[in-house]
Amino acid sequence: MRSARRSSAATRAAAALCGQRRRRAARLAAARRGSRGARPAAQRRKRSGRAPSPAGAGGRGERGRAALRRSVAELAATVRAQQDGLQQQAAALARLQAAVEHLQGAAVAPAAGPGGDMRSSGLFDARFHSASRRAAARRAAGRATPAAPARAAPGRPARWTASAELRRAPPPAASLAAARRARDTRVLPQRIILVRHAQSEGNVNAGAYTYIPDPQVPLTALGRQQAYEAGLAIRRHMEEAAGGSDAFKLFFFASPYARSLQTCDNIRAAFDCSQVAGVQEEVQLREQDFGNFQDAEGKQREKLERVRYGRFFYRFPNGESGADVYDRITVFSDHLIRDINAGARPPCVTRAPSPHRGAAEAGAGRSAAAAADACARRAGRFANNTSLVLVTHGLALRIFLMRWFHWGVDQFMSVYNPPNAVPIVLEKVDAAALEGTPAALHTKSFYRLSHESMAVLKGLTPDMCGNASLLPGACGSHDEVFAGESAAEQWAELGGGWV
Repeated sequence: MRSARRSSAATRAAAALCGQRRRRAARLAAARRGSRGARPAAQRRKRSGRAPSPAGAGGRGERGRAALRRSVAELAATVRAQQDGLQQQAAALARLQAAVEHLQGAAVAPAAGPGGDMRSSGLFDARFHSASRRAAARRAAGRATPAAPARAAPGRPARWTASAELRRAPPPAASLAAARRARDTRVLPQRIILVRHAQSEGNVNAGAYTYIPDPQVPLTALGRQQAYEAGLAIRRHMEEAAGGSDAFKLFFFASPYARSLQTCDNIRAAFDCSQVAGVQEEVQLREQDFGNFQDAEGKQREKLERVRYGRFFYRFPNGESGADVYDRITVFSDHLIRDINAGARPPCVTRAPSPHRGAAEAGAGRSAAAAADACARRAGRFANNTSLVLVTHGLALRIFLMRWFHWGVDQFMSVYNPPNAVPIVLEKVDAAALEGTPAALHTKSFYRLSHESMAVLKGLTPDMCGNASLLPGACGSHDEVFAGESAAEQWAELGGGWV
């Protein structure tokens, strides 16, 4: 019994084992078949040596590449179409620009010949200055019929729309006609008079700068007398130029330093109120900044060091170099020339009484009523035989001349400061005496230093006194001026005092 049960159990175990083996063999066979069917086509081809089938994976890759080539071709065609459109727009823009340049050339350029466009010869032509164009446009706009205000586009403010419409609008017929009759709109001063301030406390006592701020250093009694005599000299010169008449005006620009303002006041005292067209302080005309309160011994060492380094480029501690003064004088002269070129007629500019004026100068100032009366009678800043007077400082005066006549640094260094309160006059040359078309000449070309002023400025040469200094080859070398001299000898030769 027991043996029979053991035999039955063994039989069942053997049957189960056989079943497991059969099932394992079936799974292995199925796995082999599946792996063979999923094997990549390239491996099958490699083993069998057959060529790729178009209907297989290779065919699908070829179709993908063909689709990619079609997309690239379509994109290239789109790019070519856009390029063609841009080229057409560029050609249209070039035609419009050519038309605008033609109209603008007719507005400001004279007929071909000696009075033609001077820019083709590499020269300046004032008729193409932006101020001349704006002035012609303003005159034309004043005569043209006003257009209806532009309406705002959806999503855009009215201000933007009007601006865009003005940019797109063609020039009115009135503006074209006015442009063809273009004229010189500049209102030139009859002369430009430069005056270094009169004798100050710093000129007679260098120690004054150690306890008085430089902007507050006043004139001496002699300095006030010098300034008044300078005003008388300017008046005599103006009357002689006007044939004995007093029908002239002066417009003053003055440095805000006390000694310059007091000099300006005493010069004005030599003229009638009706002869003063206006007074304006100009900070850019101030003295070179040597620092704050100045230690005399330290400043002496610095000035000797400046001679060794180079007087024009040496920058004082907490102060300026000559090149710094050149930069701000350049800004002033450029604004002045723009003002002249635009034919500007600004309102009268008057100055409040300076806290640095003494009681002796109080009577020199005009009353508010007299100033208003003078402003009402004048036609413009430089109109009606008006001359310009700049009351400034020695170095600033020389740098103004340097910038106006385009001196080189060596030329500037060869010229000494003028004496206190001695007028330096730039006379306006008659346009008929100038070569070329007057309307095309640069504003600076109309002025020459007078012979008397040339004699006052020690070191000046004739090629530095007018338009000749703008021409090639006019720049002279002055290295021989201090040849073989020590720094102390140079300092002694240059005066050894305050600039």
